[in-house]
Amino acid sequence: PNVERAKTLFDQEAQRLEVLGKHRQIPTLLDYVNEEHGQYLIQEFVHGYNLSQDLAMNGAWSESQIRYLLQQMLRLLHFVHQGNQIIHRDVKPENIIRKGSDLVLVDFGASKLVSETTLGKTGTMIGSAAYTAPEQVRGKATFASDLYSLAVTCIHLMTQVPPFDLF
Repeated sequence: PNVERAKTLFDQEAQRLEVLGKHRQIPTLLDYVNEEHGQYLIQEFVHGYNLSQDLAMNGAWSESQIRYLLQQMLRLLHFVHQGNQIIHRDVKPENIIRKGSDLVLVDFGASKLVSETTLGKTGTMIGSAAYTAPEQVRGKATFASDLYSLAVTCIHLMTQVPPFDLF
């Protein structure tokens, strides 16, 4: 039963990525394969640096850079949340790639489709602990959980202090 459940969840994730990948700031899903020995997503390669790499190479971000990040990511998260009822659940510098003048959000492996019946239910705690909202740690991720993660990302980029070292 676990194998069948995993296949079902994988197929659902691939279908979500098929829809989301039509946005220019989310990699296009090219194909997916569900075989006996594994499951594979084939997505557009995003050439560029993730924000963690950018921070290491260029140092702390300025206010104008953070403002640009927020303008791009808030519009994108609105598309993901309101347009598609999906919570990413793993927004962090490593999952945002600078591609030309765009910022691309990658790794929807932890994402969750939200419905009226699932929003209040306790689910799995998933995501990167340093960037994870308190309610998400308790297995009750909401759309605001992604905003929390984005805010922690901004603080990290501005201060160069990893989230766990802030406290």
